[in-house]
Amino acid sequence: YSADMPILIDLNFQAILGLGPPSSSIEIAVQDAREVKHELDSLPGATSLSAGQTRLATHYYEIADLAKKARSVAASFQLQSFSICLGRSVGSPGIIVWHDLHPEERPVNVFKTVPLKGGLFWSAQLENVALGALPSGQDDSKTSLGCSDVACTAVLDSGTSLIVAPQQAVAQVNEALTKWRALSGNCTDLSTLPHLEFEMGGSLFRLPPESYVGDLSGDVSKLDPDVRRFLLHLQSPNQTRLSALQGGRDVETLFDACTPMLMVMDQDPSRPPQWILGMPFFREYYSTFSLGQAKLPWRRQAMSMSFAKAGPDCYPADSDVQMPDEALRQTRRMRIDISKLRVPRWALQEAKQKARHL
Repeated sequence: YSADMPILIDLNFQAILGLGPPSSSIEIAVQDAREVKHELDSLPGATSLSAGQTRLATHYYEIADLAKKARSVAASFQLQSFSICLGRSVGSPGIIVWHDLHPEERPVNVFKTVPLKGGLFWSAQLENVALGALPSGQDDSKTSLGCSDVACTAVLDSGTSLIVAPQQAVAQVNEALTKWRALSGNCTDLSTLPHLEFEMGGSLFRLPPESYVGDLSGDVSKLDPDVRRFLLHLQSPNQTRLSALQGGRDVETLFDACTPMLMVMDQDPSRPPQWILGMPFFREYYSTFSLGQAKLPWRRQAMSMSFAKAGPDCYPADSDVQMPDEALRQTRRMRIDISKLRVPRWALQEAKQKARHL
């Protein structure tokens, strides 16, 4: 199989580095092959597939066989741990640390260690998601976004541009932003907005307003059509929907600083609600991922995730120490080029599957 990918030609990055649990690529490839077979078997006249359908099924089974023989990045490097952090400032670098120290090996352990939920992704049990109290003290109540009565799942993915949430949660954020806009007149001063709060593994995490509010601009015609379905909820103050902004129009003037920078993923009602904590999370937390021991490196299983508040240099800092750039939050907000938004492949596949069954 060729490693040539159009995405590497059209965009401004040079590689895709897969850092999921070593065995996950095999499991995902096998699941894909089984699902394709199931879909083909469900077609009318499935007893006599066309040549194209047969090639499609064969292709996916070949990918599954290839995945069993291939070695992941984690397996090739024989990793027992690695860490990721993304810089907060625009254009600032991020870091990946191979063979990083386990939090317990550090002189001072400022990490919160979270057990994994399942072994397919770096995921954890998510509870009590909410928008915190207003910093101004005007309203000390929290706005629940779910995962209180029923535990949710959080997938940690550094390749996802934004935070992905259930539709109802995003609608609640949008409603809350509308109310706060009415109180303050605008969302320019992000220090007046609440943090996004949630619990993983019993530990509390907080993301600042710039993690979920910002400016959206760019050429919609360049947006991947598969990614567009994650953004149809976005509305400007005059309720102009993103779905109507196709054909190359620039959306910069239609979305202001009160735009919720969240993506929506259709949820399978038979499974717990799912969130994806993308790049905004890694800008706030230095994240260490630990793998278990195994005789064969590619058989290592994901064991745990540990998170510490990231300091200005993107290395672990005491969460009780105020960040030097805290004052910048009064004016700093995310500025997103819509054409560069990305979501993980498995999320795209789930969205397509649900669309096919509607």
